[in-house]
Amino acid sequence: MIILVPPEGTRSKVKEWKLGFYLIAKRANVPIVMGYLDFRRKLGGFGPRLVPSGDTKADLVELQAFYST
Repeated sequence: MIILVPPEGTRSKVKEWKLGFYLIAKRANVPIVMGYLDFRRKLGGFGPRLVPSGDTKADLVELQAFYST
């Protein structure tokens, strides 16, 4: 089963990510697979995967670094 959960938790722009996606992955003991959609260029794909370590702050730094560009 694959579940797609946007880190914003909403379709509108936010300043901080909500942690539901992280908590679901941690509790289910499954990796977070980073993905992206670029509607302008009509591209999509997958990036690295992250196994939640329990250090939420450190894991979020890694996740947000992928999406910074």
